Amino acid sequence: MVTPSPTGDPPPLGERKAIADHELLRPIASGSYGEVWLARSAVGTLRAVKLVRRDRFERAEDFEREFKGLQRFEPVSRGHDGLVDILQIGRPDEGEWFYYVMELADAVKAEVISNQCSVFSNQSSATSPHSPLNTDPLITDYSPLTLRAHFRSRGALPADEVIALGLALTAALAHLHGQGLVHRDIKPSNILFVGGVPKLADAGLVAAVDDARSLVGTVGYLAPEGPGSPRADLYALGKVLYEAAFGKDRLDFPQLPPDLASRPDHARLLEINAVIATACAHDPKQRYASADALLADLKLLDAGKSVKRRRSVQRGWTWTWKTAAALALVALAFVLIRNERDRRAALVQQNLTPWEKVGTTNQAAWQAYKRAFQMGSTYTTDGLSNAIREWERATELDPNYLAAWSTLSVTITIAVGEGHFAGTNLLPRAKVCAEKAIALNPKEGAPYISLAQCNLALDYDFAQAEPLFRKALELGPPHWSHRNNFAWAVLFQGRFSEAGQLFQRVRQENPEQGGPYAALGILSWIAGSQADGLALFEEAIRLQPDRPLLRSWRGDF
Repeated sequence: MVTPSPTGDPPPLGERKAIADHELLRPIASGSYGEVWLARSAVGTLRAVKLVRRDRFERAEDFEREFKGLQRFEPVSRGHDGLVDILQIGRPDEGEWFYYVMELADAVKAEVISNQCSVFSNQSSATSPHSPLNTDPLITDYSPLTLRAHFRSRGALPADEVIALGLALTAALAHLHGQGLVHRDIKPSNILFVGGVPKLADAGLVAAVDDARSLVGTVGYLAPEGPGSPRADLYALGKVLYEAAFGKDRLDFPQLPPDLASRPDHARLLEINAVIATACAHDPKQRYASADALLADLKLLDAGKSVKRRRSVQRGWTWTWKTAAALALVALAFVLIRNERDRRAALVQQNLTPWEKVGTTNQAAWQAYKRAFQMGSTYTTDGLSNAIREWERATELDPNYLAAWSTLSVTITIAVGEGHFAGTNLLPRAKVCAEKAIALNPKEGAPYISLAQCNLALDYDFAQAEPLFRKALELGPPHWSHRNNFAWAVLFQGRFSEAGQLFQRVRQENPEQGGPYAALGILSWIAGSQADGLALFEEAIRLQPDRPLLRSWRGDF
């Protein structure tokens, strides 16, 4: 039965629309679509009951969408400690309103009285049938302990508590997103403490990812692209952590407080800020791809490790690897072309057909091989794609055509390394071709180089690549491009001094090539000498002004 509240306010819907098995005591919160009431269950347990009214919605479909979202969320809510439990849902026959019963949050008054506990303190006043909250005097004073109330009481939180808060809420989001649902309105006032544990509340706006089209949410927490996606939820959570860590309004983001350096945990707060900056990136593609990804970084901080340092290393190695791979692959192409030119010059005096002079007895395979060289010389995506197709045809016509297998492997690796064929997975094919070429002639050096590059590109296995480069050097007269590729393998193993010596020798052997200068520029950058690095890149561009890649790398540098 619905009874008048202790304050004398009448019940919102009358006795005719009573909440099953619960006695409404008094309203404790209100929103755009209804009110939240303090209620007592039939067995005396205090609960929170939210009443949602149809006449508060402009459109009937929005009202129905909220009810359906609640129905989906109800079983999910009880599957994770970071979500407020939905214990009961009801909708009268008229269908003009519905209600749901939730576990009750801790009380603000008890929190303010103790005011000594963290957001995860065991001393927090949990609501239970045996809590002092069940005595009448405190019922009249009860208001729910939200994270917003916690901020008002304590201000900015210590770094360890911010990390713990982020871990709890991110894990809850990961569970919610794993069920195909999004929250759409994460903010401090929608985060309740139950038994001292922070939980995501206000299930009314929870919706399926494919049904979250309406523009809902709160200014400042709302992602630039709007709500309705997991990354938009992570954006809002990032703003919550910003307020928790720095005590500033979310609209001040990304400003940091001027006294941050004076805080004893400022170093950890800067690490937290790096996580927040990623979660709140303006471009959704620059944010964490999932709650699990955000959770991984928070766990790293919780373990006392540095997210900033790890990212710096990753960016450095990624950029260096891409640059190195492209330089090495271009050099490898020069080697193969030179070998092919030398082979043709040596055979020109012999009584052989043109196709026999390049290692095949099949004229059609030879013609496909020639077409491939013409197409690949354009270094465009279409040209390289057509060249690869023709080299594949040459190997089909003559499975023993060593030059076709070797050049096919190199071309695929070069094309992928320079950014062609994005979204495809051609490198395993390049590896197979290199292995086939080695099987046809184990004493040919170029396929070993191609195989080494494939290992680098596929597995980042530098230790496995190094002996393959050494093998290529052993099989024939040392060539500057062979040594160049080996230098990259040495660099990737962290032996920067040795790599520098090798690149210096490569520059002496071929002073007209810009690639070695660019490589030395990268090493200067790694050593912290940006001015020297820039000068070396400028020299590389001067030597080979027609190579757009050098200018592109110079821009990145």
